[in-house]
Amino acid sequence: MEQATPDTVTAAAADSIAAVVARVRSKELTADEAGVLDYLIGAEAGLRVASEHCRAAR
Repeated sequence: MEQATPDTVTAAAADSIAAVVARVRSKELTADEAGVLDYLIGAEAGLRVASEHCRAAR
């Protein structure tokens, strides 16, 4: 089993968020739901950047 490192953990979290976003993107959303979706998309992007920074720091 691969040992968890900050870059793999943050990448896995981003992948999880991306899966949720993909499932709900095709649905008609209320304004509040769309706001949450935008927040999740931003969080995913932030986690991917953090993952790359962690990987580069190793």
